[in-house]
Amino acid sequence: KSDPARKTKPIGEGVTLLAELDIKGSGGMEQLMSAAGLKETILPIGGTLSPQVFDVKLPKEQRLKGMSLSMALPNLSIPGIPSSFKMKAPIFNISDAMPPAIADLKNPNIPTAGPFTSIGMGLAMDALGKVHEFDALMLLATDVSGKQIIDLMGRAKQPKGFFSFGGLTATSLDLASVYMDKSWEFKLEGEAELNKKAVSYFVDVKQESGKVEYVATLEGGTAGISAGDVAGRKVPGLDDLKLKKITVTNDDLIADLEYASVKGEIAAFHPQGFPSAVMAITLDKVGFSALIPGTKGTPLDGISLDKLTMMLVPENKQLLPTDQAIPSILSENINQVLADLTKSDPARKTKPIGEGVTLLAELDIKG
Repeated sequence: KSDPARKTKPIGEGVTLLAELDIKGSGGMEQLMSAAGLKETILPIGGTLSPQVFDVKLPKEQRLKGMSLSMALPNLSIPGIPSSFKMKAPIFNISDAMPPAIADLKNPNIPTAGPFTSIGMGLAMDALGKVHEFDALMLLATDVSGKQIIDLMGRAKQPKGFFSFGGLTATSLDLASVYMDKSWEFKLEGEAELNKKAVSYFVDVKQESGKVEYVATLEGGTAGISAGDVAGRKVPGLDDLKLKKITVTNDDLIADLEYASVKGEIAAFHPQGFPSAVMAITLDKVGFSALIPGTKGTPLDGISLDKLTMMLVPENKQLLPTDQAIPSILSENINQVLADLTKSDPARKTKPIGEGVTLLAELDIKG
């Protein structure tokens, strides 16, 4: 029914198995079909077995060698799969050999030896207007705790173009989705270069109100990732500032930091025509002398800066405060401070932010 050519295909030499596979109540096999959105519990299957399969004196590996059982499946209906994922030509397979689609992956859940029970398919993923093709595999596996799970794995044939954040280029892009407790968690992972610095990443794939969003978290290993790595240029005083919880969504990068012993956030973004990122640091409250040590012991000592935003604009560039590229996390602080400044200087609201470091804050002189 799903593979019409099978009816006239010659039966080759050796041992051929033709049967109906009853998976009802089988646990793992039934879980695999449920993860694929298939309700069938009787599966016609055919293929070859090792000539030594019936020799009970031989070790298991030898008896399984050469086993390859398969059947074409109807179109899958994976529950909860993002609308940006499209699948074709699914094949159910039981084999003693590791499927080529996962042979180069480093997923710890991949079994070290067969039999491998899987559903292979072609998968196309639309991300940021570019389609990435995968030889994908849904594999019955066991996680590090010994719990039976289903992994959706595979490597993109062409990872470049996955990221739109300037300076960030994927060098590998892998499916890393997991089905457990009757639900899917759709993720991606891979390696990338951030302005020539090697980083790794994982991606949460989320769909809300019909829109699919890819939220990437970057990791820089033991060396970490600095503000200078993100900027792609020298940022005096910030080059070695280590960032935490670095996420990239479309062309925005947001991270946590600690500056002048105060926790805050840093954002990086590329307005149109900016090859280098604009950097912005936000801190809720910081002492003036802590931010600028040279002011300690002067009349500025004891003053605090509230709702602080420091904008670092690349050389020979300027940025309008109303630029749509500014992330909402920053625009709230900027608009609040500019609204107060325009009370005495109306032109301030639309004045471009020039190159270098611009400070926007509310000065608290109390005490």
